[in-house]
Amino acid sequence: MASAFIYVGAAMRIPTCIRIIGLGYQIEWVKGLLANEGDRGNVSYNDAKIRIDPDIPFDRQQRTFLHETIHAIDETLKIGLKHDQVAQLAAGLTDVLRQIEEET
Repeated sequence: MASAFIYVGAAMRIPTCIRIIGLGYQIEWVKGLLANEGDRGNVSYNDAKIRIDPDIPFDRQQRTFLHETIHAIDETLKIGLKHDQVAQLAAGLTDVLRQIEEET
């Protein structure tokens, strides 16, 4: 998979592809997810795709990317996280990664 990132200033980068426990996932920006489906993003395990609505603010895109990535890790490893646990982990990891990015 090619390594490419979406940059916005010193903000945490969102890759265009990622490996999750050895499985390649493509990151797609799909307009209208929030308006049409009520989701900022989603993950398709069968298609190995993480979709993010580009119309939401970039800080929400970052959190959504991590949220959907955690769902994919959870599904792959059969951890059994509840949705609120995924949301809490995504919020915490987003904050930590932003701090790291700001310091580099």
